[in-house]
Amino acid sequence: MKSVRFAVAGVTFEICANTVGLELPEAFNLFDLKTVEDESLSTVSDLIHIEVVSSAAGEPVGNLDWLSNDPAWQVGRDDAGHFVFHVPGPAPARWLSINDSFTRGTLTGDFSGLPGPIYPFHTFDIITFANWLASQGELLIHASGFSWNGRGYAFIGPSGVGKSTLVANLLGRAGLTVLAEDQLAVRLFGGKYWIYGTPWHLRPGLYSNLGVPLEKVFFLQRSPGSALNPISPQEAFKQLLLKGFIPYYRQEVLEGIMDGLQSLTQAIPCFALAYQLGEDILTQVLNA
Repeated sequence: MKSVRFAVAGVTFEICANTVGLELPEAFNLFDLKTVEDESLSTVSDLIHIEVVSSAAGEPVGNLDWLSNDPAWQVGRDDAGHFVFHVPGPAPARWLSINDSFTRGTLTGDFSGLPGPIYPFHTFDIITFANWLASQGELLIHASGFSWNGRGYAFIGPSGVGKSTLVANLLGRAGLTVLAEDQLAVRLFGGKYWIYGTPWHLRPGLYSNLGVPLEKVFFLQRSPGSALNPISPQEAFKQLLLKGFIPYYRQEVLEGIMDGLQSLTQAIPCFALAYQLGEDILTQVLNA
């Protein structure tokens, strides 16, 4: 059995297949743990194991209780209590059945006849990771971020507000590492919140596999002028709810997520930020 492995924010993914050739996308190079044959990861504590099965039948057998019906993907629950995710395209249609702790699952699709090695876990990877974090009361957020001398700064806001542009303009500064331009993982270790880069981005070079303690959070705003103002933990909590990947179809994890967000916004200084291109945004952020 062949496997591909990658690690994000301290969580190791192992994807295995007997009859399907596997290959990670280029964007995963920084997170790749290299292709191995018959090597067990049973001693890794934070492990997500996925077995890929090529089957012409595709769709799981049995009754499904559908919980969400997004155009891009659907999620239901089967008679055994497993979550079942369905991604209709691009072809072939794929199904992921995974346990309720999001640590072990089976990915099924008709992969016969596809040329060369493939990455069938596309779309399922970020869904699985977000759900695994949610089980710990942690979160994947729609945000950019950077590390400055070992401290993390996160920038959250709607699409088009300038999250990617902000970190792209800081790329190459001495002492600065861009962690992410679109997706950040937020985790709690040793009583401190950390942010981690992830591989799910659109622009090459604007992400990293590093993690650093979170220093400050900035909520970007559209404005004709510039402004930098502290905001209350209550307001930061509300805005994080809008930008976090929260699986509302899993009632059992929501309380832990809400508690985690409340704790984060109490512990980390949060600001509203509007900036204009050409400003020394790094100095403003560091001195906030």
